[in-house]
Amino acid sequence: MKKRLFAVAAAFCILCLLFCSCDKKKEQPSLEPSSAVCRTISFPTAEGIGAAIAALEKNAEKDDGTDYDEAQPMSEAVVYVTLADGNTVVTDKNGNPYPDGYADVSGDILHIRKAGTYELTGSLSDGQIIVGTDDRVQLIFRGVSISCSDRPAIEIYGTGKKVITLARGSDNRLSDGPGRADATKDGVIRAAHAVTVDGKGSLEIASKFGSGICADAIKVIDSSLIVSEAKTDALLSGAFLLLSHANVTLSCLGRALFAPDEIILSGASLSARGGIVARDVFIDGSTVDLASREDGINATRLISAQNSSLSIDAEGDGLRAKGEDPTAIDGIVRLYECATVVTDGDDGIRARYFSFSGGSLFCVGMGTQLCVTEGAVCSWNIDEILLPDGIAAGSELRLSEIKVTLKRKGRIVAFIYAKPYDQMEFCVDDKAVLGFSCVE
Repeated sequence: MKKRLFAVAAAFCILCLLFCSCDKKKEQPSLEPSSAVCRTISFPTAEGIGAAIAALEKNAEKDDGTDYDEAQPMSEAVVYVTLADGNTVVTDKNGNPYPDGYADVSGDILHIRKAGTYELTGSLSDGQIIVGTDDRVQLIFRGVSISCSDRPAIEIYGTGKKVITLARGSDNRLSDGPGRADATKDGVIRAAHAVTVDGKGSLEIASKFGSGICADAIKVIDSSLIVSEAKTDALLSGAFLLLSHANVTLSCLGRALFAPDEIILSGASLSARGGIVARDVFIDGSTVDLASREDGINATRLISAQNSSLSIDAEGDGLRAKGEDPTAIDGIVRLYECATVVTDGDDGIRARYFSFSGGSLFCVGMGTQLCVTEGAVCSWNIDEILLPDGIAAGSELRLSEIKVTLKRKGRIVAFIYAKPYDQMEFCVDDKAVLGFSCVE
């Protein structure tokens, strides 16, 4: 196939682009018919969008650093609970019965009624733990297995801080049954307010009825968490949701993570079969691998990822920020120093504003791979972008910044199927800037 070059930039620009493409040529996908458009551009950060992102990120700082672990119990006297079918006992460290009023046992249901630290071991084949106090309670799991056929395995009431600490090296398991009578009490772990899962152990939740964890706010810190078989959402929060330095694997029929406010991943590893939905999504220093029947990550105002690796396979849009206020700067997708791979069934990245700085981006799928509806890019400092199915509805990408500079090692490659779109231009305020085409 013979190709001809059309240069609309200065000779220096063409040389830079040719230098960037020669060593990468073998890595490009082989698509027929072949028609490629290559661009390299760099933009300064727009102050308005940058300020909006900074304000949202500051508001999303939810890890207050005051969560407890087994080395710092909430009370000096730990209550020890040994779970067993028909024979659950509550003792002090010497094995003596604990004073009445702290915890009592009714059949295979353990009621915790006072503040304190409770260390649990053992198993219940059809039992439950109920925490019913407004005071602080820490449950230390040191090899716990609880199945509850018709209710949440762990049911938490009260406004005080509630922490489930997984003892270092311990394996713990919770499950429910598919035939639960009270559909209003969703979750294998259900909390009326906030709940934190921390510690250096592991917890596996088999959710056969609805969600895995359902709470007003959810934190998972340092732990290894698996939610499997969830019939709705894996982690369902009523406010915000934080994964901090946690290793989380989620499998569900609904959304992997849902929160009406913020979802924050900080130093976390997330592997999920289900999407992420929130008003704002912040990903920092994390690894995310999603496969979703709907959108991969869907945020109303902002998706902000930095120093992370993102792999999204979605039947809907890969990354979508639709915006909630047409008069405000929102609906932003921001990727900073990220390695991002998106495979989609609709659009790859769809947003009102798009910011890309450093890293790499590979989008391939059924629809437009980069659709910026407001026509504004606040920052673009490219290492490499591959868009096999086109950019901005297959015609052009409009940018709000006027200053355009080259980055010598950066490149964009767009493979276009439809013949009318094999000559695309990047535009700044309706003026075509910088580019050359490789066509038949």
